[in-house]
Amino acid sequence: MAQIKYSDDELAARAKANVKKYIKQIKAEIVKEAKKQGHNIKESNVKSVTFKKLKGVQYDIFEIKFDKFIITDPQDMIWLDGMTWNNNSPGMANRKLVVGESSEDTYTWQITAGFTVKYESTTEMKIYAPAGGSVSSTWSFAFDFHVTRGIAHKKTHKWEDTFSQDIPPHTKVRMEVCGVQFVGYAPFKMKVRATGQAHCACKIDYWGTHSREFDIDLGRILNQSERTFISEGRVDGVQGYEWNVNSSEPMPLNTADRERLPEGVTEEHLVPHKLSLKGLRK
Repeated sequence: MAQIKYSDDELAARAKANVKKYIKQIKAEIVKEAKKQGHNIKESNVKSVTFKKLKGVQYDIFEIKFDKFIITDPQDMIWLDGMTWNNNSPGMANRKLVVGESSEDTYTWQITAGFTVKYESTTEMKIYAPAGGSVSSTWSFAFDFHVTRGIAHKKTHKWEDTFSQDIPPHTKVRMEVCGVQFVGYAPFKMKVRATGQAHCACKIDYWGTHSREFDIDLGRILNQSERTFISEGRVDGVQGYEWNVNSSEPMPLNTADRERLPEGVTEEHLVPHKLSLKGLRK
């Protein structure tokens, strides 16, 4: 992964360098302001100008672009429930399987290159699902200057429905119900521009030594390019979007099954809802 820089630190470094770069012009401004107040000083009286810190910095995003969502796993199945029905009777039967499960759709963001930024917003992206159609997902961002990753979206996805199954006479049928999810990511790039002030200090030798502090608008010492920061990143996520129901072909009950099973329809969950794990220790 590329090295990620803190935008505040980089902006301060750029401001400090340009205070030195434009020190002659800054001294001229100091002299000009001093003369307005009746002090007849010259640039030679301004002995030093020092950058101290940034003040009132804000980063405004003027461009953010998400590329197309790239699906890396289009059929990530979550097994929800299943049933096997045994119809030990001479007539057609029908049974229903009620599924009430939940899973969690989660998206995370990360800055992968460039600079950390301070930014809070939400964005909605339409994602084309593998089986057709689309889903919309809303991502929330809360970037700051100290972290490079976080949660963009987390929501419990409800899988609730009732499924009907015909069971022919003297057969068994197995039904499996899965929730379909896809896994993927969307790259993004954003550009921000800083505004604020460079807080500086100067020493003036004029009838003694005097220290003064003052502010310079960043726009006066840094051009737009020098106040612009570009961050690249990606949103990775898991999204649930439809059911996957699979029923086996009816299989005839063999003689042993017909003798063992009671008359009528019996059912067996594919995985018990409760497990009793006893006797693991001797």
